[in-house]
Amino acid sequence: MKKTLLLLTVLCVQVSAWAATYTYTGNPYTAPTVQNYTNCTVGNCGNFTTAMFQSGSFTTALPLPAGLNNGDISALITGFAFSDGLTSYSSAAGDTLYQAVAMTDANGVFTDAMLIFIHWPTPSPHAVGDRYDMMVLRNFVLHNYECLQVNDPHNGVCSSGTLSTSGSRIDGNPPTTGTWLVTGLPPVVPAGGVNPVPTLGEWGVLLLAAFMAGTGLVMRRKVSHSL
Repeated sequence: MKKTLLLLTVLCVQVSAWAATYTYTGNPYTAPTVQNYTNCTVGNCGNFTTAMFQSGSFTTALPLPAGLNNGDISALITGFAFSDGLTSYSSAAGDTLYQAVAMTDANGVFTDAMLIFIHWPTPSPHAVGDRYDMMVLRNFVLHNYECLQVNDPHNGVCSSGTLSTSGSRIDGNPPTTGTWLVTGLPPVVPAGGVNPVPTLGEWGVLLLAAFMAGTGLVMRRKVSHSL
């Protein structure tokens, strides 16, 4: 009974905590932007095709604040998972989120974001000559590039790299377009200014049902003991 009450209390506290997920789906690459390797002899060789595109999502503990103009949101992101068609970039795998900025209007409506990811096929510490992949959302992609300069061997960032003959890339000039889908936002307040009643969701209903069932069982036991 105490455990059920605790779960219900936690549920009530979390009703106002709305995690948000921002999902991006890009358009397929076009032939003029594809530049594949010419003679790959080292690293994870891969060819981009016009059937591939950038996609993925990032999650924040709360919706992004209003009035962002290329505002840094990296500290607000709790997790991410993206792909450029050849490489997957994810927080779960320990990949580097080098930069994350976003735009929202005065009402907090999300309009766009630009994120930069770096993936190393080999573990740190990194050194000159190691291969790496990099994706700039809505822009260019580097695959199997050779790192030429590493300022900090442990920070996951290559300061300078080269295509050489083993690398492939997507040229993001001009930047590509795509679509964003935002989920997990709180209900919109209607024009009259009356806040809608928050719904508990599937888990909330189950916990509430368990609480009510437990309460009924306790009451029945008390009645039977008194007879």
